[in-house]
Amino acid sequence: MSPELQWVIGTAIALLVLVGGVIARDRSLTNWFTDKVESVRAEADKEAKVLHERINRVRDEYSKRSDLDSYIAQMQTALQGLATEVRSHTTQTNTRLDALVNALIKKDV
Repeated sequence: MSPELQWVIGTAIALLVLVGGVIARDRSLTNWFTDKVESVRAEADKEAKVLHERINRVRDEYSKRSDLDSYIAQMQTALQGLATEVRSHTTQTNTRLDALVNALIKKDV
């Protein structure tokens, strides 16, 4: 075999080994990258599931403001009525106390 042919065969074998090494490295990196992406995706899915559970719990346990507006209006009306009644009772109490004080003053004089 001639030295030129040996050199061509050696170069071809070296080139095949080099290409095979590059392919093996790329497959290894692709597998590693795919595993990393899957682990990040799984973690994100787990966090999203927790977040969705919180959102669903808030949606189920709390009422919308528009649903509560009529109840708030009723409570305000009831509180206004109570305030009016308390003022009336305070006025009546003051009137009675004034009458009692006047009666006591007249009795002493």
